[in-house]
Amino acid sequence: MKKFFALLMCVAMVFSIAIVAQAASNPCEVEKLGMSIEIPDTFDVETTTEEENTYLVATAKEGDGKITVTMVASDSADLQDMNRKEQTQLASSMYTVYEEQGLTVSKYNLYKNNLTSFIRAFYNNADKSLCGVKYYTILGGKQYEFILEKNGEIVTDDELMMRAVVDSAVFGEKGESKTTEATEANGETQTTEAGQTTTSEKNNLVLPIAIGCAVLVVIVVVVVVLKKKGSKK
Repeated sequence: MKKFFALLMCVAMVFSIAIVAQAASNPCEVEKLGMSIEIPDTFDVETTTEEENTYLVATAKEGDGKITVTMVASDSADLQDMNRKEQTQLASSMYTVYEEQGLTVSKYNLYKNNLTSFIRAFYNNADKSLCGVKYYTILGGKQYEFILEKNGEIVTDDELMMRAVVDSAVFGEKGESKTTEATEANGETQTTEAGQTTTSEKNNLVLPIAIGCAVLVVIVVVVVVLKKKGSKK
């Protein structure tokens, strides 16, 4: 029994470390945008760049991943205030831009969080030496893009990390969201007119649930193994 509890403690420690590693991030203030955002501490962050319309560049300390945040003025309505047809047309128009750059959009969907709605597009070049995921929105007369690019495919960990970055963004002098309430569609999945998927997720629950399930599986396996050993004695 002592061995059983010792093993459980080790499992708990391993998953606790995983949670801390996943949650570790650097709070960043982007003064020119009146925005605060959290970037994983595995990235070096620069908020004063030479690139036009680029207000944050974060470069991976290991590997070649790069996160950028851009903004330009826009006279369009907020993305969240557009109807489904307008949102779909805007998303489709992005294909032309990518094609001109020699890129292919593998998929796109509409993503909603507590701040606003985003068009989320996954793209790559021919040999996938450049792959990226972009969150695009229009909010308060400004067009924002949150982009992750890397050499090689965007995997699940990249998607979760970038989604967490986008969800951490808040605007206003006191770090307040410009939206007054969370969308009521959280947790629902709908289909756009173009046949793409529109997803609203309760993001903060994804990692804890996944880790909790993994812990339960490990505990069950350990109990079964110990019972088998006990029955042989």
